[in-house]
Amino acid sequence: MSKKYRVDIKITGDMVTINSTTRLKEEHLDKIRKCPGVYNTMAVTGRYSVTILVGEAFDTLETTARVVTIIAKSRRPDRLDITGDHPVDIRQLVVAVKLKELDTAIKKALKKSERCRSRASRLNKRRIKLYLKGQEIGQQEA
Repeated sequence: MSKKYRVDIKITGDMVTINSTTRLKEEHLDKIRKCPGVYNTMAVTGRYSVTILVGEAFDTLETTARVVTIIAKSRRPDRLDITGDHPVDIRQLVVAVKLKELDTAIKKALKKSERCRSRASRLNKRRIKLYLKGQEIGQQEA
């Protein structure tokens, strides 16, 4: 059985508190601070919780999905157990963020050289599986 990564989300206005089973490292915090929509970050390295303040012009759910993607790193979205406020919407947005990352990686691999086409093919297969999983999640929740 695959390991589930739990993420608990509490949204209060523009503040979002994310508790996870993954310890936060300095590299996580650096990426979270650079994430579009994050106005301020409050966390302690080595702990399991982070509080972010979302900018007024940004959507809270999209920004939360980006931060969850950063915390979860390369873990598959179907292994994420998201609880708390708006879990279905955030799960669908996480899948969309992962799809966008895979599209960017495929384009980059195709630009480099002919040798990278096999890598692009593998990434494309992963993108298709992820897209189908996202559709399945959407149908289950409907």
